[in-house]
Amino acid sequence: MASGKGAPLMRRVYFIKPVGMDGPVKIGCSVSPTGRASALANWSPFALEIVAEVEGGLALERRFHALFAHLHQRREWFSAAPELLAVITDIKAGTFDVATLPDPVTLAQRVDGAIPRRTPEQYEAQRLSMRVSHTASRSGYQPRMRTKGIIQRQDALAISYVEAYLADPARMGVLGGAA
Repeated sequence: MASGKGAPLMRRVYFIKPVGMDGPVKIGCSVSPTGRASALANWSPFALEIVAEVEGGLALERRFHALFAHLHQRREWFSAAPELLAVITDIKAGTFDVATLPDPVTLAQRVDGAIPRRTPEQYEAQRLSMRVSHTASRSGYQPRMRTKGIIQRQDALAISYVEAYLADPARMGVLGGAA
């Protein structure tokens, strides 16, 4: 069965931590954990090492994230608690059973299962910010004032300025200027 294409790339869930330290531990997924570790090393103040790998994709990665959600620090980084270090040891020994993992979650999902939702004000602020950014890049005119946070502050005068800028950026903005 030759399709002209190579075999599909297999994803692996990896555990990376600073060399000589217990943690923090990054739990990620990649077709090339070594390449991913190398890329992360460019941004890390510490030398990094892959301490365990297991075959599996994003669903398996999210199951590990669910198991250690209580240890979550930031993005895909987790505190190096004894239970996490024990799982790493079991993976390295080939004795860890992935069937024991909980259902997958995304890291935005809290441990109690609730998914944080944006408030209407946060949604409107993001929408308005995106419209200002798009208008500025399309027209070349920047707003005369900083627009970040005006919705949250409920600054009616500033909001009316932003609306006027969006309607006529050439009249209300500054050509090539910065907000």
